[in-house]
Amino acid sequence: YKQTKTYEQTVGDSTAQVVSHVVNVRGLRPNTLYHYSLISRTPTGIEARSRDFTFRTKAETSEITTYKAEKISETETIFSWNTNVPADSTITYTPYTNGIPNKSASQVVHSNGYTTDHALTITGLEAGVVYDIELSGQDYGKSTVTKLIQGYTTDGLDLPPIVYQIQTDSSILPGANDKIQVIISWMTNELSTSRVLYRKGFNAETEDFTESTNLDQSYIRKHIVVVTNFEPGSVYQFQVESTDSAGNTTRSKTVTVLTPRKQESVFQVIMGNFQDIFSWVGKVGG
Repeated sequence: YKQTKTYEQTVGDSTAQVVSHVVNVRGLRPNTLYHYSLISRTPTGIEARSRDFTFRTKAETSEITTYKAEKISETETIFSWNTNVPADSTITYTPYTNGIPNKSASQVVHSNGYTTDHALTITGLEAGVVYDIELSGQDYGKSTVTKLIQGYTTDGLDLPPIVYQIQTDSSILPGANDKIQVIISWMTNELSTSRVLYRKGFNAETEDFTESTNLDQSYIRKHIVVVTNFEPGSVYQFQVESTDSAGNTTRSKTVTVLTPRKQESVFQVIMGNFQDIFSWVGKVGG
């Protein structure tokens, strides 16, 4: 209209003779500026026409129209859904712990591509664990649409985490009072917490571990715990422990570690050599 000053379409009932007028206009494009003029005609043919008015239609609201879940295995599911406008794709899945969604263990899968047909695969699900699945997307206008699927589960038996690749790295932290630092790391096949139980010396497998590190409640697969209260030149035994979001706990087999001795200064080394020499000379003279 801005260029031609003409209207493209006329709608309404020209035969109706009323004093209160209502006309429905359909098929308009979203977020578009339109020009219009009102026309009324009397039974005798006298026509009245208004000035030009304008209005803008609302921006189209994004919505998820359909969705489905296709279970591939006990740990893998493909979620697919449709939106009425192109948007990116995001799935946020949250496991339940003690009957409550555990937000700290939530994970996100995302795709940047804008589309109306969405499909993302979630891997690493725990068999038997209940999840909240949130499908979401953001369109070109930065509007976000979401759909929450509550209580999703792949069924099956919920197994405890599998612990593997236990490693240790010991070192001395120099200072006035040299401290021993032991870094203990391990892997699990699913997201779980971290804790190390330990004891000094060699003990029978039937004896309990008397001490432990603080529980790290972060749900991770690669675990690292740093212990700084071991004594130098000593033998310690430990087990690593991980608990998944469903409360299933695994402890590793017992591992033995020998902490390093304190480092001697140059002066201590020289004095030690003198003591050895004079001790040997004294024995010869005797």
